[in-house]
Amino acid sequence: MLQALKIKNYAIIDSTEIEFGIGLNVITGETGAGKSIILGALGLVLGERSDQKSIKPGAEKLVVEACFNSSDAFINGLLIANDLDVSTQLILRRELNANGKSRAFVNDTPVGLQLLKEIGIQLIDVVSQHQTLQLFDQRIQFQLLDAYAGNLSLVQAYQQQFNQYKFVEKSLNALKEQIAHAIQEESYLHYLIEEIEDLNLMPNEEEQLEAEISMLSNAEQIQQLCAQGTDLIENGDFNVVDQLNKILGAIQHASKGLEVLLQLAERIQSNIVDLKDISAELTAVGMDIVPDAQALELKEQRLGKILSLLKKHRVSNSTELIAHLESKKQALQEIDQLNLQVAELETTLLQYRTSCTELAFKLNASRKSKLNHFEHEIETLLSELSIPHAKFKIELTELESSQLTLLGINKINYYFSANKGAPLAPIHQVASGGEMSRLMLSLKALVAEKIALPSIVFDEIDTGISGEAALKVGAVMKKLAKQQQIIAITHLPQIAGKADNHYLVKKDQSAEVVNTSIVLLSKEQRVIEIARMISGENAGEAILKAANELINNN
Repeated sequence: MLQALKIKNYAIIDSTEIEFGIGLNVITGETGAGKSIILGALGLVLGERSDQKSIKPGAEKLVVEACFNSSDAFINGLLIANDLDVSTQLILRRELNANGKSRAFVNDTPVGLQLLKEIGIQLIDVVSQHQTLQLFDQRIQFQLLDAYAGNLSLVQAYQQQFNQYKFVEKSLNALKEQIAHAIQEESYLHYLIEEIEDLNLMPNEEEQLEAEISMLSNAEQIQQLCAQGTDLIENGDFNVVDQLNKILGAIQHASKGLEVLLQLAERIQSNIVDLKDISAELTAVGMDIVPDAQALELKEQRLGKILSLLKKHRVSNSTELIAHLESKKQALQEIDQLNLQVAELETTLLQYRTSCTELAFKLNASRKSKLNHFEHEIETLLSELSIPHAKFKIELTELESSQLTLLGINKINYYFSANKGAPLAPIHQVASGGEMSRLMLSLKALVAEKIALPSIVFDEIDTGISGEAALKVGAVMKKLAKQQQIIAITHLPQIAGKADNHYLVKKDQSAEVVNTSIVLLSKEQRVIEIARMISGENAGEAILKAANELINNN
């Protein structure tokens, strides 16, 4: 429900705030007072295109804000899907700067214009001489027919199954694309695996190879160093072991009774033993290390292959390359697992499709069974609303079973003819603004008790009617307003008399700048305004009495 509409610097409106109530809200005023401006401001906050000419001359910024009370699950879903706060009070705001920049907000959070439209159309439907936001939409056409036919629970069950079906279908297609991509890489994976496996890698092998290559590259130098070391220790003319033996003999000779010399002698003896061991090991190393150009070349080639693969696969060492090999083997195994998942999803998809198809045909049968009754009741209502020769028909086309949609297995079109003998045609081609308004009123009045509809704004639905027909239009609107909020801009006193809340649009020309405002009328003020609508200014007692009767007969 629209609770309030705040307008600032729009056209000839300086600043005004309108608080709307439940039931039937009627807006009246003299021609040119600014009723269409109110409607334009509402359209702006519902996402219509902005125009800088709408900004009041001299103002820097136009602001329109609409406050709604809503707990609709679909709207809450839209808010959640777009990371917006969910609240029972929903505030839509539109700002237009003099520089042409336009901004939209939902609960003070900036949003795109398209999202503002998506939310707005769920909250309020504007039916005017020039537009309707809903009736040309197949989803709304189906919604009205299904509400009349009592199909809402069946539609809900079908759409739940259909959404699950589409989710599984999407998952299956994504999985098939993943497999197709994997299969394209399968032969390359086999090549990579074979390339790495052929090396028969050992963890950290490149470090060991680098050490061996270094040793083979310096084999002759190492042999020479080993031989020189052995000579210096014990083989040369002047070697360390001989010198230490001489020192040891001298100390032993002089150590009689001196404990400290005996300890030094033991240490020298131990060093001599160590040096002889070192000499033996140097000899062994020199004998083991043999220059081998062929072995060196083989090891350098293997190291080169390993380093090349490390670079190719962007890893640091052979241990990581071995882990990379395992990941490639796992990727091949996953292709087989994906194929199993595809088979499972295809089975699930078939189950959902079967269920959807059964529900869709059941829905189709129910819709067809109610078509004639629905058409007849709409024609009856239109006749009461001063379109006596109205013809209304719904074309329900059955699609192929492979063409399931969220709306079922049908396409729908509303056809209409207002004049006697005129051929039926799609409603957007033949219905005038007033006829469209009355058709919308008839449709929604017929299903109001069965379906939750947004608030409706009727802009001059009274075009072309008067007298008894006007009273009937007012009665239908009053009945509809018991189920939902109605806002009607009208010139007919018969409709104004039915109002639960009556607003007057006034143009103040006393100041230098013209300004429009809107006020909620008391009962006494309503009598005066309805009397003006009947006969113009300065109505007599009889007219005032008639106006009072219109209100009291509400």
